[in-house]
Amino acid sequence: MPTRLQKFIAHAGRASRRKSEELIRGGRVRVNGHVAQLGSSVDEKHDMVEVDGIQLRPPAQHKYIMLHKPTGYVSTKARFPHQKSVYELVPDSDSLALAGRLDKDSSGLLLLTNDGDLIFQITHPSFHHSKIYDALLAKSLTQIQLDRLSKGVQLEEGIAKFDAMRQISEARYRVTLHQGWKRQVRRMFAEIGIEVRVLQRIQLGRLSLGNLPKGKYKEIAKSDIV
Repeated sequence: MPTRLQKFIAHAGRASRRKSEELIRGGRVRVNGHVAQLGSSVDEKHDMVEVDGIQLRPPAQHKYIMLHKPTGYVSTKARFPHQKSVYELVPDSDSLALAGRLDKDSSGLLLLTNDGDLIFQITHPSFHHSKIYDALLAKSLTQIQLDRLSKGVQLEEGIAKFDAMRQISEARYRVTLHQGWKRQVRRMFAEIGIEVRVLQRIQLGRLSLGNLPKGKYKEIAKSDIV
């Protein structure tokens, strides 16, 4: 039975469905030697699919890794001079993709998997999988600033809002959101004139960081996540 090309790429663990569409649009995907077009379908048993010249095959089984990312590591497979990648912390992880990223200056929970369908569910806001962060700010928020965040702030992608927010200590807040735009938490606070000094993701869907030490990882089950 034919399968949508972006779904096949995601199932093979190469990227999320949204990222797979970008790969197709960018001309980086070939089917049976020909540059693929968005909207194409493939026969998993007979068609050969390549991304950047590397043939893709659906995994025999899915793998799920929870990592406690330290600060100073980038959330990308690409290797840059004088930069450390989170993939260096997890052996034999080149076949795994990230279900969401954290910027270099942030720490906390990252999920690596070859389950493209799960990546799509985790990263697409329509599924409402929450991400929870602890944010240490440069100073505590005024009522005016709290009101602005409650109403939502304008970012390039649209109106950004926290699903929930509570104060833990004088300048530390715990925020929940499902939108998941790039550097969203930092950008939202920046819009109201507040610097985020420390940011840690502590939960993704049902998966909690718990007491996993920084720089360490463990294999988990899909049922731990959704």
